[in-house]
Amino acid sequence: MTVLLRPGPRSLANFATAFTSPGLYRPWEQLHNVVLTGRNQMESVVGAGLWEYYRQHDDEARAMAQTMGEQSEFAADVALDRMDLMGPKRFVDVGGSHGVLVSRVLEKNPEATGVLFDLPEVIERARGYVADRGLTDRVELVPGSFLENVPTGGDVYMMRAVLCDWDDEHCVRILSNIRQAAGPGTPVIVLDWLLPEAPDYFLDVTSLGLLVLSDGKVRDEAEFRELFGKAGFDVKRIETATDSWLKVTLFELA
Repeated sequence: MTVLLRPGPRSLANFATAFTSPGLYRPWEQLHNVVLTGRNQMESVVGAGLWEYYRQHDDEARAMAQTMGEQSEFAADVALDRMDLMGPKRFVDVGGSHGVLVSRVLEKNPEATGVLFDLPEVIERARGYVADRGLTDRVELVPGSFLENVPTGGDVYMMRAVLCDWDDEHCVRILSNIRQAAGPGTPVIVLDWLLPEAPDYFLDVTSLGLLVLSDGKVRDEAEFRELFGKAGFDVKRIETATDSWLKVTLFELA
């Protein structure tokens, strides 16, 4: 099993580092109170909410970003197989961390350009990744918060593993900001966990972990449709793909 901790394809090194760091394992000490209150207890344990904690602990933030980036490679494969990518389009990756998804899209479509939008400290970490992929001239790095606004002017908007990290109120705010930036008829692709009708141990545990850390959760189809509807979106398509323990669902909105 030690081979899984070595750098390389399917390595779990960053995963192991991220999920055994204090910011992710210590909040479980308050699981009892999380269940009783229905809210995370991050501040009582580590002194800050999850995102503020990561601003204060760059080493842990980097490990988590690398872990999510590795999962984004699989999510990108799902998106590339199911999206209309070709043509001189401008793809906006909302909350895209260091840019795996938008980079993969632009590598597939040499006519396209992209916008990577995330918090300022995340964008600074993304510069090296985008440069290493040879996409500096094609990806505009835009710092900001999707809780406040989203860049305008995109032909396609994309978002991966964002909604699962937030409660319903914040999800509607994020989606509404995308709706306002995108305008009617602009495609929006959401890649996220989807809770199936049948019991799923991995996703159930994942949902509990999201509640412990950020008040987020894994939602079922009805819950997603309600969020999308409140933000003014129609759901055009839903597709789920699985690779070993990784699962991702693509929602196409308009």
